[in-house]
Amino acid sequence: MLVSDQDNPTPAAPTVERFWIADTETTGLSVDDGDRIIELGAVEVVNRTRTGRTFHSYINPEGRRISYGSFEAHGIHDTAVKNAPLFKDVYPKFREAIGDAPLVFHNAPFDIGFLNDACQRDGLRILPNPVIDSIDTVKILWPGQTSNLDAVAGRLDLYDAERAKKHDAIRDCILLAEVWIRMLAKRETPQSQNDLFAGGQPSKDTLTAAAVRGWSTKLL
Repeated sequence: MLVSDQDNPTPAAPTVERFWIADTETTGLSVDDGDRIIELGAVEVVNRTRTGRTFHSYINPEGRRISYGSFEAHGIHDTAVKNAPLFKDVYPKFREAIGDAPLVFHNAPFDIGFLNDACQRDGLRILPNPVIDSIDTVKILWPGQTSNLDAVAGRLDLYDAERAKKHDAIRDCILLAEVWIRMLAKRETPQSQNDLFAGGQPSKDTLTAAAVRGWSTKLL
């Protein structure tokens, strides 16, 4: 008896849902005033689980002093980055680590603004990866409520009191990864993860949803 492929179909390859959760720390809050990135971190999440793969580097701000307010937030002193590598040397390694995976930031315009500024200053290509702002999902799940990471983590029983005191990039990434995993779970349907906007209206600042590897959300 002849057996066709239809009788014994090849099993479908399992779907891989992969993100890099990323964060920057900076000398201050204004890229327009000359503030620079001093730390870049990211952690990988595959199929709702942190894989243990991380990227981390301090970055030399090339003479820009860290403001007192920023130091109070992240605890990084000028001496910690004085001999750190330059952005132009760190960035290619970051690109190699993350590949083409979507990037998730909390308040993405802040981080992407600094990354784009640094790339333009050093003549480097800006990130081609899809970029997701987790705050958009927060607004859908909890409209009208505070969207800072500590508040969101508290709603998901993930509040980290120590991180709230000093939030370096990797600690922020680990917390955001767990927050992101739980938010995706809250929005998924029994059939798929498609359309994070299902059942809720995006804010006036939200762009049209764009598909990314089997689900949808705002892309920057």
